[in-house]
Amino acid sequence: AGLLGWGAMFPSWMLLWMLFALLQQRLEKKEAFGSALIRGTAAALLSGTAFYLISGIWTRDSHDDPNLARHFAAWSFAFLPGFAVLFWRRASGQP
Repeated sequence: AGLLGWGAMFPSWMLLWMLFALLQQRLEKKEAFGSALIRGTAAALLSGTAFYLISGIWTRDSHDDPNLARHFAAWSFAFLPGFAVLFWRRASGQP
C-alpha cells in the first residue's frame, strides 16, 4: 500500500469490481463498455457498503480464536451484493 496505507483498500476494491464487470463484458460481448463500467461501479459501492457493515468482525478477540464459519458468512455477505449486480442481467434473461 505504500504511501496510501489503509486508503489503498478503497481504490483497490473499486478496481476489483470494475475489472470483474469489464471481464464479463469482454467475454460475453453483449454490453457496451460504459454500461459495464456503471455495473462495476454499482457492484463496488453495494459490496463496499456490505463490507463496511461486517467490518467489525476483525477485532483483537477474533484473531485469538477465529470463528471460521462466522468469517465465511461475513465474507459471503460482503461479496454477494457485488456478484448479484454483475450477474443480474444474465439471471433476468436480459440481453
